[in-house]
Formats: sequence, structure tokens, C-alpha cells
Amino acid sequence: MPHLRKQKIVTRLLATFALFVGLVGAYGFNPATADDTTSTVTIHYNRPDGIYTDWNMWVWFPSLTAEEGASHGLKDARNEFNGTDSYGKKLTLTLKNMESVKKIGFIVRKDDWTKDVGSDRFITQFDANGNAEIWVRSGIAKVYNGLPCLCAEIYGATQDDYRTVNVTLSEAFSGTLGADSPQGWSISDGLNIVSAVASTTGKTIRTTRTLRLTTDADMELGKAYTISNQRTFTVTNKSLAANIATLTVDRDPLLRTGQTVIVSGVDSTFNGTVKIKSYSSTDGIYTFSYDKVGAPVSSTPASGSVETGFGSGTVVVGQIFSSQKFSDLYTYTGNDLGNTYTQAKTDFRVWAPTATSVSLVTYGNAFNQPSITTDGTETPMTQSEKGTWIGSLSGDQHGTIYQYRVVVGGETHNTIDPYARSAMANGRMGVVLDLTKTNPSGWNNVKPAFSGRAVDASVYEVHVRDMSMDANSGIADNLKGKYLGMSKLNTSYTTKVGTKSVTTKTGLSAIKELGVTHVQLQPVYDFNSVDETGVGPQFNWGYDPQNYNIPEGSYSSNANDPIARVKELKTLVQTYHNNGLRVLMDVVYPHVGSAVDFSQQQIVPGYFYRTETSGELANGSGCGNEIASERPMVRKFIVDSLKYWTSEYHMDGYRFDQMGLMDIQTLQDIAKAIKSVNPTVVTFGEGWNMGNVLPAAQRGMQANLTQIPSFGAFNDQIRDAVKGSTGSAIGRGWITGASYANYDVQAGIVGNSDYSLDLYPSFITQNPGQSVNYVESHDNLTLYDKLKASAQGTDTQIAAYVRMAGAVTILAQGMPFQQAGQEFLRSKGGNANSYNAPDSVNALKWKDRITQATTTAYYAGLYSIRKQHPAFRMWTPAQIKANLKFIRTSPDVIAYRLNGTAMKDTWKTIVVAHNSTTAPTSVSLPVKGTWNVFVTGASVSADPKKPLKVLKKAFNVIVPAGSTVVVVK
Repeated sequence: MPHLRKQKIVTRLLATFALFVGLVGAYGFNPATADDTTSTVTIHYNRPDGIYTDWNMWVWFPSLTAEEGASHGLKDARNEFNGTDSYGKKLTLTLKNMESVKKIGFIVRKDDWTKDVGSDRFITQFDANGNAEIWVRSGIAKVYNGLPCLCAEIYGATQDDYRTVNVTLSEAFSGTLGADSPQGWSISDGLNIVSAVASTTGKTIRTTRTLRLTTDADMELGKAYTISNQRTFTVTNKSLAANIATLTVDRDPLLRTGQTVIVSGVDSTFNGTVKIKSYSSTDGIYTFSYDKVGAPVSSTPASGSVETGFGSGTVVVGQIFSSQKFSDLYTYTGNDLGNTYTQAKTDFRVWAPTATSVSLVTYGNAFNQPSITTDGTETPMTQSEKGTWIGSLSGDQHGTIYQYRVVVGGETHNTIDPYARSAMANGRMGVVLDLTKTNPSGWNNVKPAFSGRAVDASVYEVHVRDMSMDANSGIADNLKGKYLGMSKLNTSYTTKVGTKSVTTKTGLSAIKELGVTHVQLQPVYDFNSVDETGVGPQFNWGYDPQNYNIPEGSYSSNANDPIARVKELKTLVQTYHNNGLRVLMDVVYPHVGSAVDFSQQQIVPGYFYRTETSGELANGSGCGNEIASERPMVRKFIVDSLKYWTSEYHMDGYRFDQMGLMDIQTLQDIAKAIKSVNPTVVTFGEGWNMGNVLPAAQRGMQANLTQIPSFGAFNDQIRDAVKGSTGSAIGRGWITGASYANYDVQAGIVGNSDYSLDLYPSFITQNPGQSVNYVESHDNLTLYDKLKASAQGTDTQIAAYVRMAGAVTILAQGMPFQQAGQEFLRSKGGNANSYNAPDSVNALKWKDRITQATTTAYYAGLYSIRKQHPAFRMWTPAQIKANLKFIRTSPDVIAYRLNGTAMKDTWKTIVVAHNSTTAPTSVSLPVKGTWNVFVTGASVSADPKKPLKVLKKAFNVIVPAGSTVVVVK
């Protein structure tokens, strides 16, 4: 998953108009101007401990490549602090052409990626010349646009129930021990704090930085409350000796050593924000001291005040959204969220339980001259059941451009409908569609035959743009990078090899020839990072969702035609179905591209995200936010979305990005919903253990696969064992000499099932289809690049390794998966995270299909063997335990026999042997007799009537160095 990078938006209409007419890109910047005017951006950083060793700044321009960032003067993302002032350390950057830049991202971190604050932060306020200056404090997510006082502060305050506010402070609170009272806290809007207690186990009111405040009545959802803690004491006496100031106050302020207080009104010598050095409460006289440089002052009466509180802070929505009361009041179960179109009228329903007002705003028709203005035409919506608001427009609204205008917490947000089915360019405005007008000619739901068992699938992962951008793709220029380009059949590339003309198939024809069963499209929902008008960046993997139910517009022939993106994606699906290929969709529901801009955040601020106890957004995704899938209306949104893609687009299954961040109940509901539409869907995902907010027992990770039997997980055990760890470019795997990885490879060969006590699967599958066996995906180095870095052989040697890696995973029990181009040694030039790299890095190089024709044919042969022979596709652990037996060999050879008869296979007894050594080796056969060889060296025959050779009276088989043999009795 790529690393992604994010001022509240009161109105977006002017920006949307600019987007619509193509004047600006989707990212808040224009192309750099040519005058190279310079600006200064300064980031000040304060650490209370004063220890700055190893801390530095990671700085970037969101949605710009490193090269584009360099054009603005940012030479490197990593930056050492280059200045010091009374506040602490500072970084000063001299940048250029900043006139239209709206956002700069930064992270304070160490080189081992220890972060000072977990979430990404942004500079969003610039003067007319592009200059900016901010201040940040260690451990505080807040970005200050002016010099902070470094006094005691409220770091965060979250409304976690109807009468509970949890507060995080900059330092320990000094309260009265054992007192269950307000402790100096107050809240706005007529409510009262009746109790303030430590909320952290083992802490007291004088040692805690986290408090739980209780109100005397329910707080209203959507109202912006302010809490305050400000206690003021009158100074009665002062003195200064040896640079130690001492003040006496009129009553007990409950001070402690190290506490920050503000002294004012005494005189210039004594005033300031200070830290308590000592405190005394003796015989009703309350004195404290602190460091102050100045001429001695004898003890003398004084006036002035000492403020010991933490000031004021805004209460933000926290875990109240997870409360049972909120769920009972506001869980809507109807199926009419979004727009419901008929020729007579279109109804609209939006879930906005915390809003005080919602309106439907329309901007004309997308198929006529749209009247996009600052305000649009506003139609008030009416409150309805379970927190929803409804409205209706009479007449045929096909093509109507619309948004919702939501007033919540005193702010007005204009945003796209989260349930919109199409949009104008760059996805800020939804469009009502008569979906029957988006169906291509002959649109039907006829699919290639498939059992529904994951073990019968073989998955080919491909990016829409990668398929056709290469100059040798044979796909017309006007279709390159488009859904229609990926749908093009009978394309090829021809070149001279010596004196002969050699032709290879490309695109869809090449995939069809390879023989996989399912093609997985990398994200084709509407994502954030590519400018659909063609002005800004044009490549991204797309793991930054913007609109979940709308196809990405940059892949369509016209992003401003809301029908085109829908119809052309449907055309792709139908074309693949007509050519014997099922289509899977890569989906990203655990996080969004921009936490601030996401439509659901604009409509119901705070509900869709998990938060830490401080109220800061949880960041288990590494992308700045984490969707709270366990909340009922988030779960409903995800389930509704997937059911829509399954029914409307005829999708055949889904690959779930960061599945470990999704809760098990949601995954179970997803399976039930989509299988009700298509019982043969395939579902799998990244089952990594991620995040710390969702309890481990609820995560959709490898360890919990028994609770989600319909879902598979990527098997990193066999991946890393075969080729070497993805964490090191030079680390070797079993095929390149790491014989100690033998048992990890075997665990993958049996689909990580509970096979025997001799194997130690890193996770255990309930059925082998849950093991997604692979050695290459879009993440990390391609297999070729990994082997080139670790094995460092010639391309001929690397090709042999690639063949063996393919043989191990394609013939293993489970579900084989590969990235497009693995079969012809795809390289990305060593780029292990090419999420926004140019086409020159990412596009499939079709000429390599000629130079690596041997390996390409080898993979095709393996897929054909797997498809023909059920012995390679056992679907229960019991079948594997009974019918797969390993043959005793040395650690650098893995061999096993399959009982084909028990699986009703035409091949009765099968032996598979993988030899990772540099010399031929002999493997014993189960019985002496005639054996047919179908795989050996670099050759495969998938024709059962045409073995590569026949072994007579054989009791063993010779396995060539660095290769695989398959023999059949």
C-alpha cells in the first residue's frame, strides 16, 4: 500500500467551478511558473525535554512527485533542522514558485521512523507571496500559526458519551486528592461539570494528564462546546534572591514542582510563564518559587495574579459515536441513501444526524450547459428517520449536477453525495444518472463458468494505465491509459529477432493466452491523486479513495461526461467476461485519501474515523486516518458500496487493501451481501495485523481467518521464503540458496493448513483457498528486481529463478496470485514503491514478452496444468493431509506426491520436485514404472497426450539444477 499524504472547507464551489472548466488541478496548485520567485517556509519545533538529537523533518508537497517537488525547490524530503531560537529548533526552507501552493505536508521524526506525532500534518496558511511560518510542540498534533506561550494547555478534549468529556493535558493536573468535584473545570452552553477524575488507571488527580469530566445534563450532538480550566490567585507578597523569585498568594493553589503557571500584574521582573521550582503550604501561608534573573528584591507586599489552569479548548466528537445510545437513535437500515432516480422524479436521502440544516444544491445538467455558480440552486431538505434528511426534485433529473450543503457545528460544508454513482471531473460534484443509459451494447450478467472455490481461481493483478501506455502495446494512442484501451482485443507487438519477424500478443489477448481465470484491477473507484482534467499528475496506483461508488474518471474517454466513466468500465468487465476472464476489483475501505475532504467527514464530522484517546485520528493505515468499520453506518456504507459494485458492474470479487484494519463483523456482512448477488465471488486481502484501536480479536487479519472463511489472505510466509524477505533487497530466499527456508515453503505448498507437527505455518487456514500464494504484487520490488538485487545473476539465471518461483506458487495448494508481467520478468528499475512513478517505470514493457518468451510460455503451461488437474486444487485441509505427501530429500530440494485418483484427476499419481541447487539432483519416485514428464527445465507440456519425455522402468527422476519437474504415473 502506498504512503499517502491532507482547514476545514466551508465552501468549495468556487474551487469546483475552476476544476470543472479545467483551470486548476485537483490538488490546490497550478503548474509552476517560470519566474522562479522565492518564498520562505519556517517550521519551529519545541521539545520540553530539550533533547533534539536525531530528530529531523520529513517534508513533501501532497500529490506531487519528488521531481515536481524539486521544481519548487524541495531538494529532498528529509531535512535536518538548520536553526535555533528561544523556542527550540527550526527548519527554514527557501522555496520557489509558491504562488498557488495551498498545502505542504510534514512529519517530525527520526530516521527509524519514530514519529513525534502519529498523524501527518500540514501547512495550509501562506501569505500573498507564498511565505509561511508555523510552530509545533512535541507530542501535540496542533499546528500553531503564531508563537505558542509554552504554558499549560489542553491538548485534546473529546465527547465520548452524552455526559462524558475526556481531556488530555500538556502536563499533570494539580487537583484536590480524593475530591469528586469540578476541580475548576467548566463547560459552555449552560451545562456544568460536576466531576473531574483521573481517567488513566493507577493515576491520581495530581499525577495524571488525562481527565474524565462529567456533565450534569446530556450534550447535544453537533454543538461546538468549549471547556475551560482557569484558576486565578491573588499575589500578596514577592521577593527575589539568587535568581530565585518567590511569591505568596491568598489561598491554596495546589501547586506542584514542575507545574507551569502564568504570573501577571506583579511587575516586569516577576511576570511571565514559569515553572514551579518549589511550593510550600505552611500555617495557611502559600508560597512558591521559580527561576528569574534580576536584581534582588527584598520581601515586600505585592499585587498581581497567578493563573494555574489549562485555559480553554474545543470539545470534538470522540467515542460518543460508538455508544449504544447513538447507535439506537441513528442507525438507518433503508436501501435508499443517495439518489433514487425515476423519469418522473428523483428522491434524495442523506444520513446527517449531527447537522442542523441540510440542503440539496443543483448546478444544471451535465449534458447541457451546466450553470455552475457560487451558490447553485438550493432546495432545503427535511429531517426524517434515524438521522436522515430527505428531498425530492420532480421531472426527469438525468444528468443533474448536485451537492449537499450541510450545516454542522456552526460551519457550512458543501460536498458530494457519498452514495453518488457518477461525478464531474475530479469528483467534487455528483450527477444523477439513469443507469440504464450507462449499459454498453449487449450488457448482460453472463460470466465465465466458475465453481466459486478460491482454489479454482488464479489471479492476475493489473493497473489500467499500465496495460496500454507502452509504445509497443499495439493500442491506439487515444485509448492508452483508458478502460477502453484495456478492453482492446487482438493487439500485438512485432519486431525483428535476427532475420525473423516475431510477434507477441499484448493487452487483453496476452492475459487470455496466459490462462489465468481472474483479472484483478488495481483501484478503479474515484481516487484523489490524479487530476482528471489532465493538468496535474497522471499516474497513481489509486489507494487514496475519494468517491467509493464512482469509477475513476482519468481512465475514461471524457472525465466530464458522467456516463462515459460508468459505461466504459462496464465495457471492460463485459469484454473480459466474453473472453473467459472474471474481473476482481481492488478496494480500499480502511482509509481515505483526504481525511478532511472526504464527503462523509464533511457531512458527519468525526463519525467515520477511529481516534486515539487524545482525539487525534488513529493512523494504523499509515495514511493519516483509519475508517471505523465497526460503527453501524460505516459498516452499512461499505456493505452497500460492495453490493452496488457487484450488482451494477457485475464484479466477480474483491481484493481488500489493509484488510487487517477492518472488523470481522463487517467482513462477514460483506460476504453475505455480495454472495446474495453472486454466489461465486472471490474475496481476499491483506491480512496484516495493523493498528491499535480495534481490538485484535476483531481484526480481519491472518490470525482470525477461521472467523471469515470466505476471505483469503496474502501468504507472506511462502512469499518471503521463496524469494527472500521484502524488508531487504539483498536477502535471499529458498530458490536462491537459503535452504533453511525449506519448511516455510512447504507450509505454503499445503496452503498453510494444519498439515502436520513438522510444519509451522505463520497462520492457519480453515480452507486452503484462504492462502493467497504469491511472490510478486504491486507493493515492494518486482520479482525480477528482487532477484537481480539478491542473486545478482545474469538475466538467463534470473529467468530460471522466476520460473521456479512461479512453479512453486502456481502448483501449490491454495490460490495463486501474480502481478502483471511477472511472467516476462517485469522490472520497475528497482523502484519498490512506484505508486506515483511515471509510465516509464510502471507501464508493462510488451517487448519483454518476446525476449522472455520461454518464461511466458512456461507460466502459461503451469496455469493450464493447474486448471486441468484438480489434484492441484484441493479445497479442504483433510484432502491435502490425505492426498499430498512430501518425499524425503535434502533441505534444498522439495518434492511431494499427489494422489490424483482420490481427487478424480485424470493424472492418477503426480510427483512435483523443486531443486534449488546448482546441480542436477535425483528424487525417488513412489513406485517403479513408466512415468510421463510434463515439466522439466524451462519446458512445460500441458497436453496430457504429449509429455515432454517418457521414463521407462523409472524409480527416480533427475531434476535439473534450479528448476522444477512434474512427472505423472
